[in-house]
Amino acid sequence: MSEFEKSLLCNEEIIAVNQDRLGMPSSPIYSDEKWSVQIKPLADNTYALAYFNLGEETALSPDLTLMFRQPGMYYVLHENPTF
Repeated sequence: MSEFEKSLLCNEEIIAVNQDRLGMPSSPIYSDEKWSVQIKPLADNTYALAYFNLGEETALSPDLTLMFRQPGMYYVLHENPTF
């Protein structure tokens, strides 16, 4: 196991999101050949957002704009916002 993999598996913030008492899974909200973006509702009425780089190289995250409304976790995703 690399040091990077170990740092991910031992990261207290990642563990807290994974073990959140609401128990809801994450949902994919964006995906392409280089990126996967997941969102997970948390028990304290906030959300965890995760960007996964699926490429072989270090890269910048896609330019995404998200808008959330209650109830029902409605969201809008824009790849290239013009505002």
